[in-house]
Amino acid sequence: MARWVFLLGVGLLLVALAFVMTCEVLEHWPDDYEVRSRRVRKGMTLEEVEEILSELGWMHPPKEQARHAWIGMSEPRGSIDIYFDKQGLVGEVRFCRYPAPHPLDCLHKALDW
Repeated sequence: MARWVFLLGVGLLLVALAFVMTCEVLEHWPDDYEVRSRRVRKGMTLEEVEEILSELGWMHPPKEQARHAWIGMSEPRGSIDIYFDKQGLVGEVRFCRYPAPHPLDCLHKALDW
């Protein structure tokens, strides 16, 4: 009986480790915004960028004056900043990943600790 309980505990520990490893691997997997930001290349026009991103966050200055502008898109895991030069072509693309919250922080927030 004691050996059976020990083996059951080892089995549960291995399953828990498999879940933790899966979480760690998927946490660093590139998400949709990161993959889309990699497709935007220097020298693209605003229309080409719109096709890739399919939804714009916000721009400064507004789209009508989109010469020497930048697009900023944000989502929970990161943000994309795309800078345009005076000719209206992409000059620089940046993707900034936000740090993921610790699981205990989520638990504390849910329990109001």
